Amino acid sequence: MAAVSGGDAEEGLVIRNLDTGKAHRVDSFAEPEELTTLDDLFASTAVSATAPAPPPGSAAEQAVTVGGCAGGDCTGGEVEADGSASPSLGSGTAEAAAAAAAAAASAAAQRKPTLDDFTLIKVIGKGCFGKIILVRQKASQKLFAMKVLSKPNIVKRKQVEHTKSERSILGTIAHPYLVSMYYAFQTDRKLYFVLDYLPGGDMYYHLARWKKFPEPMAVVYAAEIALALEYLHGRHVLYRDLKPENILLDAEGHIKLIDFGLSKENVDDALTGAHSLCGTPEYLAPEMIDRKGHGTAVDWWALGMVLYELLTGLPPWYTKDRSRLLLRLRSAPLQFPPYVSETARAFIRGLLERNAAKRLGCNQARHGVREVKSHPFFASVSWDDLMARRVAAPFNPCADTAEGEGFHDSQFLRMPVESMADPAAIAAQQVVAREVAPGEMFRGFTYDEPSPLETGAVETGGSSSSGAAAAAGGAAS
Repeated sequence: MAAVSGGDAEEGLVIRNLDTGKAHRVDSFAEPEELTTLDDLFASTAVSATAPAPPPGSAAEQAVTVGGCAGGDCTGGEVEADGSASPSLGSGTAEAAAAAAAAAASAAAQRKPTLDDFTLIKVIGKGCFGKIILVRQKASQKLFAMKVLSKPNIVKRKQVEHTKSERSILGTIAHPYLVSMYYAFQTDRKLYFVLDYLPGGDMYYHLARWKKFPEPMAVVYAAEIALALEYLHGRHVLYRDLKPENILLDAEGHIKLIDFGLSKENVDDALTGAHSLCGTPEYLAPEMIDRKGHGTAVDWWALGMVLYELLTGLPPWYTKDRSRLLLRLRSAPLQFPPYVSETARAFIRGLLERNAAKRLGCNQARHGVREVKSHPFFASVSWDDLMARRVAAPFNPCADTAEGEGFHDSQFLRMPVESMADPAAIAAQQVVAREVAPGEMFRGFTYDEPSPLETGAVETGGSSSSGAAAAAGGAAS
């Protein structure tokens, strides 16, 4: 038996260098936080869903049910190295076999999920605290991305509140351009998020190959991002880590924002509500650098930075010298290559206004996000059609790829899925994990509540504070 291992933590996310294709690091960072009480950590509501998972490709596919282990009692979950655990159907007719398979799928959907419910296929990503593994749910045969985090490492690096906030946000959002979470569960050593599998790769991966995107492509991507930010801000969620690495393409080529580890709940103002210095240096807004406090305006600044990068290949003011970078972000003039249109320039200038109160999308007297959506840069966009995904993606990298063969960095694919440690070493790690992160610390992490997708409470456009998450405790400030 071999358990999944999140691996040793690394500082930063390993990606490719835009100019050379070689690996380098772009860090999302956050200031160390203070621990809350152990009993308070990951406190959140947990109920259970029992409907069977719909078949892949069905009309109900987006209503996948969720499940979990209330109170953090999922301590099983080791998997055979070959991932096999299929029930024996024996001999008999095809009808009997199909009925048995359906019964097994229904039974699996009604019990608490564990690691045994998934076949582990390959590693497709790695970050500071663990791995992203492509998995197949045995009952439904649907592919998911499983994010595996190390409990001791999260506690050691004082990132429990960020993880807590991410779990809370993922448990309540449902939007066409945001990643969805279907399950969350835990073992003694690990936390598991089961998320959408997005085979199209991240925007950084494709930008490195395209060098820069034509403006019509960038318009669609920016519009989808704007809809996602509008939805988050309407639910009082500050995203705070918008960058190409966190913009993934789904199987149809549309974007989905991922990674809510630096997000903060209960922020309902453009200028105030948060104080932590966190994010990725190249995309930090001036008010965040100056430690003046910040609000949702920093997300619109980041959209301007990302759009500039999509159109030119690099973010504005880019330099590898971090001290010079921070100075440039505060005061350097904004310059454009000659091929960027005047309309795009005007839109980006509005987003990269250093006075957050005057920034595009941030002045409620000018109707906030409506000012963004009505800008001439988006003149070709039908917002209703885009929200309903009736607008074709600019390109679909997965059009000619087989299932499960997404756009993933080869260095991740070479990593082992299962831990190579011997049983004695695993047992020793489990003892350490219990001491560093006892079960009570992660109580409530498991996700087994019907999602907005299942209950029909999906937001269909515009900002809305109805049904906003009841915060499970303070996120990073």
